[in-house]
Amino acid sequence: MTSLRTPIAGCRALALALTLAALALAGLGPTTARASGERALVLASRPSADEAIGVAGLYTWLDGLRVVRARNGAYAVVAGPLASGEADALRARLVAEGAIPPDAFLGDPGRLADAVWAPSDPGEAVAFVGEPLVWEVDGVELRVAYADADDEFAPPLVEGFANGTRVFSALLEEAAFSRLVPVRLRALALDPQRPRERQIVVTTFSGGAHCCAQVRIFARIGPGAFAEIDGGMLDGDEGFLFEDLDGGGTAELTSGDQSFLYAFGPYVTSFMPLRVERLVGTRLVDLRGDASVRHAFVRDRARLEHVADLHPELWNENGFLAAWVATMANLGAFDEAWERMLRSYDRTSDWPFAICEGERVDGLCPEALERPARFPEALEEHLRETGYLPAGR
Repeated sequence: MTSLRTPIAGCRALALALTLAALALAGLGPTTARASGERALVLASRPSADEAIGVAGLYTWLDGLRVVRARNGAYAVVAGPLASGEADALRARLVAEGAIPPDAFLGDPGRLADAVWAPSDPGEAVAFVGEPLVWEVDGVELRVAYADADDEFAPPLVEGFANGTRVFSALLEEAAFSRLVPVRLRALALDPQRPRERQIVVTTFSGGAHCCAQVRIFARIGPGAFAEIDGGMLDGDEGFLFEDLDGGGTAELTSGDQSFLYAFGPYVTSFMPLRVERLVGTRLVDLRGDASVRHAFVRDRARLEHVADLHPELWNENGFLAAWVATMANLGAFDEAWERMLRSYDRTSDWPFAICEGERVDGLCPEALERPARFPEALEEHLRETGYLPAGR
């Protein structure tokens, strides 16, 4: 993904500065260090909790991350507290790297205690890092070990046993060359049809600069019977994130839409819109258009636009614009986004855009049916084929 590179500029930056100033007036602003010498880093502010949570999602690597509500009703993204000197150094470094707005400030953590959101993980997790692992989950004994302990290229084998009988197994062949990367196992409730049962999620990493987390989900389908659900290959090494977005007591699965990688530019300029799914029985169901999780796409818009606040040149980069238009389409604002894209997309890109003027075969366009296209044409076809636009739009 494009990294955070340059300071923010323009009207949205001015609005952010005014909002941060309002926070200061509301009692959350810069202050001298408390007697304890601790400071909190106020990263950004947004008018709604979901917008602030979307921005906060970019900073989950910071300790003590949370969203708090100020007395003036604004929502601030806050990290810490840290020792005063450490906080000063962290703020200076992040501003220099272009990772946070230059007007982010240090505040009194005592005034930033009432969080409305903080990162959470709804499940239990363990990691296999080479030594044989045994983990008991809801009456199932999970065992993980290398298929051949004497072969340095042997893949891990994960097995589940109930009452001494093996009920599932999977050879994690994609992890054969990644012994330094752990196999992650997670137990959490995903299926709203079986809310009292937890499923087992196994995530491995294939290795390589730009790839890939392979996800398998093992779900109980009857006494002593489990199904293996293919969660697919996801960019990076983490796989899905999990959060109970609809408040129903089971977690939804979130990731990025992999189809946007390399579609409109090289990997380094590619962005992915949010993808939200729910496990129903043995199927992963796309929740795009489901009103119960619409706020997740509001968060995603805020995430993308915060990155563009920091790096305004992104509004002229096709990879960013493609993901942003898709996100806006998820929110019913396609026409507005499309007009902005048409005004600002990169007309000088030499990326080989093409559209297919016929039926694809196994997902690929026959060479004779493929023709060169401009970015807007290629984006419109991609959005239609991937379901962001209805047929006939």
